[in-house]
Amino acid sequence: MSTLPMKLVTIVAPESSEGALVEGLAAIGVNGCSMLRARGRGVHGVRPGGWGGAGLDWHGPNVQIEAVVDAAIVDRVLAMLETRLEVYGPIVAWTADVEAWPREHLEK
Repeated sequence: MSTLPMKLVTIVAPESSEGALVEGLAAIGVNGCSMLRARGRGVHGVRPGGWGGAGLDWHGPNVQIEAVVDAAIVDRVLAMLETRLEVYGPIVAWTADVEAWPREHLEK
């Protein structure tokens, strides 16, 4: 079994920002990602509904976007999130070291 050391980037954001986030990720070199509905509870408790920006309901459902990327891309992803925060809404993101398989599928 041959794996490749990579980074897993996980982003949780308002579902209404999914399209813009996926497009932004592709624009900076993220070749693919997985999206799934996410729900949970955080330090702020239950979120109120009914407000957002630019027609977005930032207090609706969340989306979790995951991408396995080269370590060199991680900083670009986080910089994109930071500079576009007003477009995407409230976001939390994290990274983790992973061993991806099959290696041949992920090598450039």
